[in-house]
Amino acid sequence: MFCPRCGQKNPDNAAFCMSCGNSMNRHNAVNDRPYSQNYHNDRMTYILSQKNAGIGIILSFIYAGMGHLYAEQIGKGLLIMIVYFVLLLFAGFLTFIEPTLVIVGFAIVIVFWVWAMYDVNKIIKEYNEHLLWTGRPPS
Repeated sequence: MFCPRCGQKNPDNAAFCMSCGNSMNRHNAVNDRPYSQNYHNDRMTYILSQKNAGIGIILSFIYAGMGHLYAEQIGKGLLIMIVYFVLLLFAGFLTFIEPTLVIVGFAIVIVFWVWAMYDVNKIIKEYNEHLLWTGRPPS
């Protein structure tokens, strides 16, 4: 027997649906096919999936800014990718000018890289919280 509310298949002797808890009254039940009732007042709900902070961090670990693209922060992600590339060039350039400055140059790159991973984690957590409260992604 199929539930008249959600269409879940249930045992023939069930009093309530195992999926939604709806009464399986024989007058309401549909034996031949699920979802045969017409729902005029029910709204269709679209559920958006949350972003995974771990994926965002891994993407930013590979290259700073990629996690921001995953978090749908396209402008910020592209800006971070460009700045990261310029910092890498700057650090490499410092090694040709003064080899002792290589530590300073790459320290700046590493600090920026770690900040990008921290920032994408924070952004994804805010995204997921907004999604849970409103049901919509942040605009």
